[in-house]
Amino acid sequence: MTFNSNLQQNSTRFLFIDGLRGLAAIAVVSYHFYVGSPLRGTLAGIFPKPFILLLEEGRLGVEVFFVISGFVIAYSLRKTAANSQNLKRFICRFLIRLTPSYWVTIFLTVIINLTSNFVITDRIAPIPNLEEVVAHLFYLQNLFKYEQIVPVFWTLCFEVRFYFLFATLLVLLT
Repeated sequence: MTFNSNLQQNSTRFLFIDGLRGLAAIAVVSYHFYVGSPLRGTLAGIFPKPFILLLEEGRLGVEVFFVISGFVIAYSLRKTAANSQNLKRFICRFLIRLTPSYWVTIFLTVIINLTSNFVITDRIAPIPNLEEVVAHLFYLQNLFKYEQIVPVFWTLCFEVRFYFLFATLLVLLT
């Protein structure tokens, strides 16, 4: 028995989904590296056009993550009775898994920006007001059209709303 087939038999993980998630992550990181690189023009001259196209469209990995999340949510709830108690449990588990690190990152970003404004004088890092921070803490910054405190978290607003909507509809429609 090979290592991979052993993993598939003894694990609830989907190796294909894990691989797809890995490719999507590489695509998104590569996109950000390429788009933010001062060598962008040089790289475009060195690498073949199809490779550059892959780098330029790597942002589409985010959509792949959304599709994977939808599948994982539906699959994880497949044997769960759709009732308000399980809905609360699902939401609490999701928030406990995500929110602490999210809040810590927001807090650290604000502290780092405040500190950098005292140390670096040639530019001013944005400091959110209390309303913006509260909106971020509850994943509502996109609804109120606030700038992201941590730009890479823009997807979380959509993901959290999707999870709540999906789970709530599951309870209401069954």
